[in-house]
Amino acid sequence: MRGGCSLKRANYTGCVYKLKGRRRKPWAVRISKGYDKNGKRIREVIGTFETKVEANKALSLYDISPTERHNIKLCEIYREWSSIKYPTISKSAVDNYKTSYKHLAQYHNKKFNDLRSAHFQLIVDLLKETRKRATLEKFRSLVNQLYLFAMENDICNKNYAKFIRLPKNARLEYDNFTILDIKKLMRYDKDHVVKIILMLLYTGYRPTALFEITKFNYDKKNRILVGGIKTEAGFDRPVPIHPDVQQYVDYFNSLNGETLFCNPSGKKYRHDNFRDRQYYPTLKKYGMRKILPRNCRHTFASIMKMSGADETAIIKMMGHEDYKFTEKTYTQLEAQYLHEQIEKIRIKD
Repeated sequence: MRGGCSLKRANYTGCVYKLKGRRRKPWAVRISKGYDKNGKRIREVIGTFETKVEANKALSLYDISPTERHNIKLCEIYREWSSIKYPTISKSAVDNYKTSYKHLAQYHNKKFNDLRSAHFQLIVDLLKETRKRATLEKFRSLVNQLYLFAMENDICNKNYAKFIRLPKNARLEYDNFTILDIKKLMRYDKDHVVKIILMLLYTGYRPTALFEITKFNYDKKNRILVGGIKTEAGFDRPVPIHPDVQQYVDYFNSLNGETLFCNPSGKKYRHDNFRDRQYYPTLKKYGMRKILPRNCRHTFASIMKMSGADETAIIKMMGHEDYKFTEKTYTQLEAQYLHEQIEKIRIKD
């Protein structure tokens, strides 16, 4: 059930209104599509949005450049595009596109117009540690082809494939932590450095970002850390504290150091020193293979995905640019939502 339109526009030119109930995207945009054969007005919702500002922007963009088939799914776009494209290319090219399409499996039934570059960037970021650059280029090529087809058929107005960033060199020599690796670390969690590594694995923060967090960035009441320094979206992004690592946050908080995740004497860690003098020696000490510190972040994203967490929550906690927190704050509802998603991780069970 929905509430009334929130903005007064000229009759039959569309409106923005707020849906009732607790929703992640409560603001809807509705347009008029003329009349049916019985003279009844045809209305269509072209999308729902997290904020009123985003909804008004979407309606304004529609006014400038109307699109058709707003609710078409990614799988439907792919089916139409491939039926035209595949008869004109080689079997090897078809196989490459089909492989790339499998990587989009989590979005097959998503509305195409709800997808953004961050959704595709998340897949690239997860793939880049185990796939060659050529594979990532083929993936981006497929997404680009789908957007060009959609734009040609007035389904969308913007090509988000253009904003997908590929790594300079896809690394193969290091891998992510496994669930068994994490369980092994937990057996040695009396070790100060092991606690730091587990915090990296359970938050998705880069080491440089984790070491900048102070006690003032810790919302004790809501059990939320606020940090991130690489992008505007990554700056001051909330990450809920998983119950598995709450005891470590309490431990670091009790040290009263210069920063929250400090060394045992309360001094701030420098990333290079930590990596070479603490991180790698600690992995070696407990008989673990050499894994890049930044792969803690990739491990976090992978485990969240495998645990069934909502991809929007993953994107927000990872700090991708397409999703910004309004005025760099978070609501109680949003905090609860993020806790529900991160707590889908079950490693100790």
